[in-house]
Amino acid sequence: MKIKYIRQIAVIAIVDVLASLFYLDVPIEGFRLTFAVVFYPLLLNMYHEVNPIIALVFAGIAEILSRSWLLAMLTGDFTAALMSSYQEIPFYFMYGLVFYLLYTKSQVRITALRSFFIFFLCDFTGNLFEFITRVFTLPGTQKPETVQYIVIAALIRAAIAVIVIRILRHFELLAVREEHEDSNKNLMSIATDLKAETYFLDMNLSYIENVMNDAYTLYGEISSAEIDQSLKKLSLSIAKDVHEIKKDYIRVIRGIDEIMDRKLKTSKMKMKDVFDILRESTERILKHTEKDIDIFFDIEDNYYIEEHFSFMSVFRNLINNAIEAVEKKEGKGLVEVRQYSENGNDVFTVRDNGEGIKEKNLKYIFTPRFSTKFNENTGSISRGIGLTLVKSVVENKFGGEITVESEYGAGTVFKISIPKGNLGG
Repeated sequence: MKIKYIRQIAVIAIVDVLASLFYLDVPIEGFRLTFAVVFYPLLLNMYHEVNPIIALVFAGIAEILSRSWLLAMLTGDFTAALMSSYQEIPFYFMYGLVFYLLYTKSQVRITALRSFFIFFLCDFTGNLFEFITRVFTLPGTQKPETVQYIVIAALIRAAIAVIVIRILRHFELLAVREEHEDSNKNLMSIATDLKAETYFLDMNLSYIENVMNDAYTLYGEISSAEIDQSLKKLSLSIAKDVHEIKKDYIRVIRGIDEIMDRKLKTSKMKMKDVFDILRESTERILKHTEKDIDIFFDIEDNYYIEEHFSFMSVFRNLINNAIEAVEKKEGKGLVEVRQYSENGNDVFTVRDNGEGIKEKNLKYIFTPRFSTKFNENTGSISRGIGLTLVKSVVENKFGGEITVESEYGAGTVFKISIPKGNLGG
């Protein structure tokens, strides 16, 4: 037998021994109502790979031996204590057998009502066989009204078991649902980043196209001039290679888009849900920063957004930029994200009290590959595509416009205006 299997049976036995210490006496010789029976369905549900018959018979033997040992400590006669309890073995066997046949091997959906019926039948059948055993082994000690107590006990314990299982499953479902929601939010965050990268790839296609055209132009000029033929072949080879790179580039972009459409296809998302995800992801980032930064969201409308991945990528870039700007300035940091309606437009602002942008750099911030972010420790510089991406998505995908106001040393405000209906509705 596997160690895990043995360990699970041992756990069932230990719980049974401990729970059997709590019981109610009934006016029937040899019978008592223990709370251990309530735990059987819970444990057998939890350890569904364990054979119920083997598990409960083993638990029954352990419980009888432990109780006999405790009685022997008081009476000094272990044999007498054991002989007064061994008749309980049929109960454990029959409970496990009925549970195995009706519950473990069931091919139909187990509802709460069906569970109650099965647990009742397990309890009643087990006690009934124990009663019959006592009638034959201890004649004259059992009374007909015992069956009445057996029925009542089975009903009560079955009801308690069903209620407890339903409560545990409810909390389990809540935990699973919360875990799935976290996974979906992380997946959406990854998808947003991936979507942003595909925009960057799309923008680079124009540069590749220009390089290819320049290479063909160079080939044409070399062909019409008396220049070394090796240069002619080289220029043509470069043009062909760039063309192949362009085709591969397009395949990569289309492949990513197809994967996202097929694997990450989701329905529309409410605006406040999008910003809730942004809030949670931002708060996780802020937990790992040394600076004290507060972030506030004030969203007035709550309609459905169709291109929520693209929408989210815009604000992730703006919020991350705001946090980076705030981190560079002393004092408490503040980032505010607002949405409101104005003149038939949806207006969004991202405001921070960071270091601001120098006036000489302000007109270049949306220029591709322009960046003021330089890491003095590593010598690396930002790719400079974040705000270019933001501007491209706002203007080309949503038909809106983005402006920026900044005062160096005081902070920055990005303002996005998108005509009503362009985001969805």
